[in-house]
Amino acid sequence: MKKVTGLDSLRFVCAVIVLLSHGVVPEFSETLIEQYRIIYYLDIVQKCLRPPGLAAVMVFFVISGFVIHYPYSQGKKINVLEFYCKRVCRIGIPAIVAFCIYHFTFGLYLAVVWSLICEVIYYLLYPLILKYKNKHMRLILIIAFAMSYIVSVSYDIFSVGTSGAFHRYGFFLTWIVGLPVWLLGVVLADKYKSEIAPERDHSLTHSLTHSLIKLWAWRIVTYLAASFLHRLGFFGVVSVVYTMPVFAFLVFYWVGYEIEYYKDKTENKILEYGGLMSYSLYLVHAYTIFIVTHYSGMNKISNDYLLCFSAIILSLFASWIFYITIEKTSHKLARSIKIKIK
Repeated sequence: MKKVTGLDSLRFVCAVIVLLSHGVVPEFSETLIEQYRIIYYLDIVQKCLRPPGLAAVMVFFVISGFVIHYPYSQGKKINVLEFYCKRVCRIGIPAIVAFCIYHFTFGLYLAVVWSLICEVIYYLLYPLILKYKNKHMRLILIIAFAMSYIVSVSYDIFSVGTSGAFHRYGFFLTWIVGLPVWLLGVVLADKYKSEIAPERDHSLTHSLTHSLIKLWAWRIVTYLAASFLHRLGFFGVVSVVYTMPVFAFLVFYWVGYEIEYYKDKTENKILEYGGLMSYSLYLVHAYTIFIVTHYSGMNKISNDYLLCFSAIILSLFASWIFYITIEKTSHKLARSIKIKIK
């Protein structure tokens, strides 16, 4: 089965956005903001375009739905028990190791665990979704979106001191809010057919340039929309629990165009390799940020350019080490699992 090109690069970019969203983007000092008018305006722009970490997680959900369903959309038969074992092994072993590192060294909490639990629940639901999607996918999507908003509205109505965080519901309900986002990835996999790559005349520079411009237009619009929706949530205008499921439609069409664009192209090798260790980066970046912050003696490192740079480099290096020692091993173990059903 042909590999879908472009997704590894997207994973890495999204993992870096999550990293940057956790306080490692340098900020202008109050002194500079007060002294220079241009710095004042640049500070506003920087805050408006601050890396939207949650939106990047939504992209992860869409890509996850796509990657899980893609082999079965091409005709592969599912072995449910083997599927469960492979997926839990694939994400569970690195997560458990990361949890132990966080907990037994500094007593830290693995904050991204909420999204991992969502993923596990989606894996558990997938065989059922696969069974009924051909005839009822539209209905499944409608029900998923309805459940997402019912949970969000009910929380706002009945909870005291409501929070606007996407994972405010805890482990047992957050997956419902994110389910329609993940399902859009399943729909995208059905839409995509790797065997039917469009014929392109590579002598037509204008056509290639137009495609590249369109690709970057999708990227910029998606990023700006994500930043805008994050700002709305930050200022309490509209919570991200209401905007992210809708934002997922934009992600659906953007990721679809990325896949279409790279059908007859190769992706950047550095970004592609970064995509392979993106899960490791997602798991360990908060730990390395804590290390830099803790030993620098500062409350936050965004006031220091050197510390921000150090945190980014350390996160990438630690992620690479984690990938080649832990995550890569879990991949091999998952691939080795073969369960025959009599």
